[in-house]
Amino acid sequence: MRRSFASKSTINDFISKNDEVVRDLDNFKTIANNVVDDLLFEVDKKYQKVSDVKDKLDRLISQAEDKLSRAESNLSAAVSQNAATPSTITVTKTDSQGNTTTSTKPNPQKAASQANMANASSAVSNIRSIISNMRSYKNNLQQALNSLCSMKNNLNSLKYNSLDNCRKIYDMANKASSQAKKAEEAVEKYLGFNI
Repeated sequence: MRRSFASKSTINDFISKNDEVVRDLDNFKTIANNVVDDLLFEVDKKYQKVSDVKDKLDRLISQAEDKLSRAESNLSAAVSQNAATPSTITVTKTDSQGNTTTSTKPNPQKAASQANMANASSAVSNIRSIISNMRSYKNNLQQALNSLCSMKNNLNSLKYNSLDNCRKIYDMANKASSQAKKAEEAVEKYLGFNI
């Protein structure tokens, strides 16, 4: 009879401890899930912020490319104008006796034409440099987005694996509990008392 009572006590203790383990696992699943969800929320916010900046940069690059197109047209026109502007001009003078002399001198319009061409060329170079810098920054932003995507995938994987491991332990605990209940039935059936 003492052996029977000891068996009953051992089984009840096991079931009680097993239920406690199951509750702990449920709590752990909830905590792990909440922690990962919080991290995912923060990563999503950062991803959206970087994505918004990249979209804005795309628009700025598009605007800069339009300006570059106009600047290149201006440069082409300035080059044509400069080519058509002679470097010198001929000056004809007639004195009081009716004598005519001719001379050449620098064309003042040539200097203005060359300055206009230089300014147009500088504008094209500056805009190209700005576009290059923005594209480099855009590439950096894309790398940041890729890193954030990878982080999100890792967090989701961590979340799944943690919960998956919990489920496996949970199932093992339930299986042990089921076996304990079968042991209860065996005690009741074969040892002749109720638990």
